[in-house]
Amino acid sequence: MTQSGAAPDPAATAAVTCQTARTAHAGEQAPPPHQHGAKQGRGRVGKPLWQVVEQVQDEWFEEEMEEARGGNPVSMALVGQMLIQGYGCARDLAAGRDWVARALDTAQGKSDYAHLLGSWRALWEAAEAQPVLSRRGGRPLE
Repeated sequence: MTQSGAAPDPAATAAVTCQTARTAHAGEQAPPPHQHGAKQGRGRVGKPLWQVVEQVQDEWFEEEMEEARGGNPVSMALVGQMLIQGYGCARDLAAGRDWVARALDTAQGKSDYAHLLGSWRALWEAAEAQPVLSRRGGRPLE
């Protein structure tokens, strides 16, 4: 029980919610925990998680590349970092450094980006030392 005016206990609320869900389907057999939610119509059943993550990375890379080509310096720097790290694309240090350099050139003298220039310069200078974050980057993540 909660005192008047006190916020309800989140753990107690979660327990009541779970119990309500169980009693609502009392006549149905609940699936084992490892299969719970496996067939919810998400379209990704049976796909390993790393493949799903890689697909999302690919989509994000393409979205940022479109913005970068449109002249957005933040997207240019992000595309550069993604290329340097092999995140959502094959690792390409030269192309990554080129995109970061474009971001620096585009943002130079614009006060909106002044706080980002130092980290972009550091990224450009330390490109070779950046970790590989994708299976396509040359190092398996198993």
